[in-house]
Amino acid sequence: MFKRNNLAMLVAEFLGTGVLTLVVLSVQRSQLGLAFFVAIAAGLAITGLTFVFGRASVAHFNPAITLAFWTARRMKTVKALLFVIFQVLGAWAAYALYHYFVNTNVQEITQAFSGRVMVAEAIGTMIFAMACAAAAYHQFDNSRAAVVSGIGFMLAIVVASGASVGIANPAVALGVRAWEVFGSQGWGNFVLGPVLGAIIGINLYGLLFANPDRPFSVFKRRAAATSVSSKSSVVDDDLDDDDDVEPIDIDKAVNKNAKAGRGNVAPRSSVTVTKSKKSAVKKVATKKAAPKKKR
Repeated sequence: MFKRNNLAMLVAEFLGTGVLTLVVLSVQRSQLGLAFFVAIAAGLAITGLTFVFGRASVAHFNPAITLAFWTARRMKTVKALLFVIFQVLGAWAAYALYHYFVNTNVQEITQAFSGRVMVAEAIGTMIFAMACAAAAYHQFDNSRAAVVSGIGFMLAIVVASGASVGIANPAVALGVRAWEVFGSQGWGNFVLGPVLGAIIGINLYGLLFANPDRPFSVFKRRAAATSVSSKSSVVDDDLDDDDDVEPIDIDKAVNKNAKAGRGNVAPRSSVTVTKSKKSAVKKVATKKAAPKKKR
């Protein structure tokens, strides 16, 4: 489990969630603390973090998204659990760092459980989850996935802020002190709401909009891109079924041209023939080499 690639994924989720939480805290507690500015900053943070860590990790940075992919059977249980743990630890570390920066207590966001707040957080997170599902199921490259995820999270905060402070991420909500781990204050709004929204968004997109014939291999593809394969310089025969130029028996070709009465016979070194790969493979597999005659 703790190979280099797996360790890189966990560290990326820790750092990514921590940076996202620190950005939200810094903007939310500043004079630009409006939901619109928080959404822009958080969306840009997701875009940049996916650019940076998207080739080493799945770039969730959100426990709700990780749990949603787990319910859709796109993540193993142990990996999903470790992702959630490292995401929560990253958010907690960001809170401690921000507390050190401001050198004062960070005011808690006190908001009792409300159905309207929970639904707002759920719908906002569902929008972000569907953006993540689109990038995963359609196997977007790192650039497209970063842009789509950033815009999706920006819209999620804008929508959720209609009835809430607009967080759409349980780990970030912990970092900004919207709920406490060992308390009941706010967990229904900022944990239950995003998790339900993400589960609905991921599974709904996979059921209705994903291509069932296309394999879901985005995690392996992104992880494999962290290092250059030793086989990268070798042309993969499976990726190219076009015609290929292959050498043939030069003596046989020269004799055939001479018997046909062709005056201009090509030099021996330049006699080649173009054959399709499939026919060449079939010919080699079925035809036995003729025995040489003794002089």
